[in-house]
Amino acid sequence: MSNTTQLTEFEIFQTVSGNFLCQEVPDDWLDFTEEEQIDFVQEHLWQPLEYCEASKVINLIQDASKSLIALLSQKNIRALAKIFCGMIKSYFIFNFWN
Repeated sequence: MSNTTQLTEFEIFQTVSGNFLCQEVPDDWLDFTEEEQIDFVQEHLWQPLEYCEASKVINLIQDASKSLIALLSQKNIRALAKIFCGMIKSYFIFNFWN
């Protein structure tokens, strides 16, 4: 994404991570080793996902991020990012607590 007002792919990944973790991945996430990433995710799993493998949660974050990137590239609307992230959290709340 070339325009500075648009989100980078990492910013989208970071924002989406907050829907699966109790804390978004840090700014230096890309500098982490794979083991450090797994440790971070394991330590910060959102309660409904606490029994999931960290590597699977990372895959969920990546898949959700890719879907959001595809949507944004088609629509080019930044507000959709926040809507999508809210939908993810609502989906998990509904499916895990109902």
